[in-house]
Amino acid sequence: MSQLPIVPDATDLAAEPAALRQAAAARPRVLRSAAALLTVGLLLTGCAGTDGDSPDDQGSAATASGTQDGGTGDGGQDDDGSASSDKDGEADASSDGDDGADDSGGDKDGEDKDGEDKDGEDKDGKGGAEESDSVDPADFPASNTTTLTHMETLRDVGVEPKSVVSNQHGLMIANNVVYQHNVVLFDTATRKVFQTLDDTVNPAELGVEGLPDEVSGAPVEATWTKDGEHAYVTQYGLYPVGTAPDDNCTAGSDIAPSLVYRYSVEEKDWDAAYRVGRVPKYLALSPDESRLLVTNWCDSNMTVIDTASGETEHTIPLDTMPRGIVVLPDNKTAYATAMWADKLYRVDLEKGTSEVVMHTGANPRHLTLSPDGKTLYMTLSGADEIVKMDAETGEVIASAPAGDEPRSMDISADGTALYVVNYYDSTVSKIDAETLEILGTAPAGVNTIGITYDKPSGEVWVANYGGTIDIYDDTDGAGPRAGGSEEDSEDSEDSEDDAEG
Repeated sequence: MSQLPIVPDATDLAAEPAALRQAAAARPRVLRSAAALLTVGLLLTGCAGTDGDSPDDQGSAATASGTQDGGTGDGGQDDDGSASSDKDGEADASSDGDDGADDSGGDKDGEDKDGEDKDGEDKDGKGGAEESDSVDPADFPASNTTTLTHMETLRDVGVEPKSVVSNQHGLMIANNVVYQHNVVLFDTATRKVFQTLDDTVNPAELGVEGLPDEVSGAPVEATWTKDGEHAYVTQYGLYPVGTAPDDNCTAGSDIAPSLVYRYSVEEKDWDAAYRVGRVPKYLALSPDESRLLVTNWCDSNMTVIDTASGETEHTIPLDTMPRGIVVLPDNKTAYATAMWADKLYRVDLEKGTSEVVMHTGANPRHLTLSPDGKTLYMTLSGADEIVKMDAETGEVIASAPAGDEPRSMDISADGTALYVVNYYDSTVSKIDAETLEILGTAPAGVNTIGITYDKPSGEVWVANYGGTIDIYDDTDGAGPRAGGSEEDSEDSEDSEDDAEG
C-alpha cells in the first residue's frame, strides 16, 4: 500500500470553513511572534474559535525542534498549544464562533437520537470488529519493527474531527466540536458509519437540573470504559447558555460551565451528563473507572467526578489552559499539563491537590502512558518535541525532536511505538518508544489533530481537521483488515513509497 506524499505545510485554519482551510494550506507559513499570535487569536476567536485546546495551536508558536522552555503566553493561543495561529484552537473550539454552534444545526449528520441514524448504517449492531477479527493481536510483529502503511481515507462522512478514539471493541468515535455539533461512530470492521448523533440534549433527562430544556454541546474529546459500552465526551460549551466560548477565554466569567455527556452503545444515545467547568477539553478515566478527570481550559483547573454517584469529588487547581491527563495504575495519582503555563502537574486524587513537577518546554499538550504504567510521554507542541519521563518520579529520561506542532499521540499495544500527529506538517510520525527515534513519517490529510491505536486490528486512525480520517495498518499485513485496498486521499498526491516505521 502506498503512502501519501507529504503535504506542504498545512496551516492552522483547520477549523475554519473549507475555503479558508484550502487557502491556508496553500500559503507559506511564517514565524508567528507572540504579538502576531495574540492578534490572530483574538481575530479568529470571533469567527472560528480557537480551540481552546488548541494550545496546539498555540504551540506552534514555538521553534521547531527544540525543547524550548519558553512558554507561550496565555493569551491568544489556541488550546492546543499553538498559540499561534489559532489553528487548532479554533478548531476546537468553540470556535467561537460558535456562533456556530448553532450553526451546527441540526444534527448534523444526523442521526436520530433514537438510534436510527440518518446515515444509517448499522442501526442495531455494536460494530463488527469483534465478530470479524480472527487474528490474535499477540501474533502481530513488534510495532517498532513494522511499517506504517496507508489503507484508506474516509471522506464525505460528515466529519470535521477534533479527535478520534477507539473503544477497542469494534467502534470508533469521532468528535466534531462546533463544526458539526455531533459525534460520528464508525464500525472498525467495515470502516462504515455506525451512527451519527447530535449534541443537542435535554439536560434534565440526563440528570442535570437548572439548565434550559434544550442545549447544544460541542464534542471535543472522548474516553471509553474498558468494556467499550460507554464513552464520556467533553462538550466545549453549552449553547445558548452564557457567552459563546473560545480558546482565549475572551468572555471570561460570562462563559458558562459546561457538561460531559455519556454515550451508551446499547441505547445508541446519550444516557447521562455531568457538570464540569468552562471549556472542558481532555478527560480520562482512572484504571478502576471509579473517577473521571476533566481539564477545564478556561477555569485553569480539573474536575474529578465520582462515576458511581455522578457528583464532583474534587475541583483541583492547575495553571493556565490545562489539557492532557493520564492516571497511573494506583488509581490515586494523575499527571496533567497546563499548556499556556508550560507546566506539568502531579495530582493527588485522594487529597484533591496538585504540585508542579516540571517547567516544560513550550506548550505541553498531550500525555500518554506506557501499557505497564511506568513510562510517561508528553508532546510539547510549541517546542516540536517529545519528552519521555519516569511515571513514578516525573524525572525526564529523554527528549527528542518531533514534527511541526506535535499534538495528540497514542502508543501501540506492545508499548514499543508511539504515534504522533504533527498539525502543521499534516503528517503522522511513528516513534520508537524506547529511543524516541523517528521510525517513519507518513503524510495524512490537512491539519492532523487526533489519533488512536486500535488494538484488535493494529490500525492507526488519524483525525484531520480538514474533514477526513486516515487509516493506517501497522502490522505488516498481519492484521485482520490489512489486505484491504487503499483509497488515496484527496488531500495528498499518490506515492509509491510507504513510510518506514
